[in-house]
Amino acid sequence: MYWFQGVACHISILASFIADLVTDYLEEFEGKLGRSKSYALEALCETELGETLLCELTTQAVVNYARARRKTGTGGSTVNQDLIFLGTV
Repeated sequence: MYWFQGVACHISILASFIADLVTDYLEEFEGKLGRSKSYALEALCETELGETLLCELTTQAVVNYARARRKTGTGGSTVNQDLIFLGTV
């Protein structure tokens, strides 16, 4: 068992892709999330960030995701909301 940001984690979790964790979260809370949150998390799964292993997640990867979203014309508030949604996962 490893410690990740103060929480005990099993190796299997650390070896999971972000998209897999998001998908598990969406399945667990199916029907309890708003459309915006569900859509944003599903869209995140299709990005480079979604293809990142949890053990390889870095601040720079999150910053790159936010910058890529902004380059597509997404507003700052929406990008911030995406990051908040990611944080809940």
